[in-house]
Amino acid sequence: MNIRLFTVALLLATLWGVCSVEAAKPSKRTQEPQITLPEESLSIVTFEIDSLPAIAVIDAALTDFEHKKSFEWHCSLIVECKELVENGMPSPAEMEVLNAFEDELSKGLAGEGELPNAIFFARITHNGTRQLIWKVSNPKQAYDYLASVMKEDQYPRNFEFVIERDIDWKMTENLSEMVRK
Repeated sequence: MNIRLFTVALLLATLWGVCSVEAAKPSKRTQEPQITLPEESLSIVTFEIDSLPAIAVIDAALTDFEHKKSFEWHCSLIVECKELVENGMPSPAEMEVLNAFEDELSKGLAGEGELPNAIFFARITHNGTRQLIWKVSNPKQAYDYLASVMKEDQYPRNFEFVIERDIDWKMTENLSEMVRK
C-alpha cells in the first residue's frame, strides 16, 4: 500500500479549502494568556471519500476554542493500518493497536508541562489509513518527539507526519463544520 498516495488523497479530501501555511518555526510571544482547556467532547462523523466509508472522531469542544493562537501549529500524522476488514477499515484487533499507539503519541506530544504542548483534535479512519490531528503550541518539541519515535524504530505501524503553521485553524475548519451541523 502506498502511504504517500493515501496521505495525499486523505488530506485533499478532508482538508479542502486549506490556506497556505508557513514552514514550522517557533512563534515569538511576549506573554502567554491564561488558558483553560475545555473538557473533551468527542463527536463521531461518518462520510465517504471515493465511495469508501470514512469515520472521523472530532473533539467538538475545540471547534470554537478561544485560544487557537496559542496552539497555532497543525500536526497531522498518517498511520498505515495492517489488519483490514471490508471497505478498508481496520479490524477490531487493529483498532486496539491503533488506539494504544494514538494514546502513546498523545501523551508524548502533550509533554510534561502544566499546559499540554499538543491537544488532540481529530482522527479520521479511511481506506487502510488513520489520520491523527493535534493542535500544537511548540512545533520543535512536537517534531523532536515524533522524530525520536521514528528513530527508535519501535512503533507498531508505519507512519508519516507533517507539522505546519495554521494560526486560525483553517486546516481543520471543515472538520469543525461537520460537528457544528
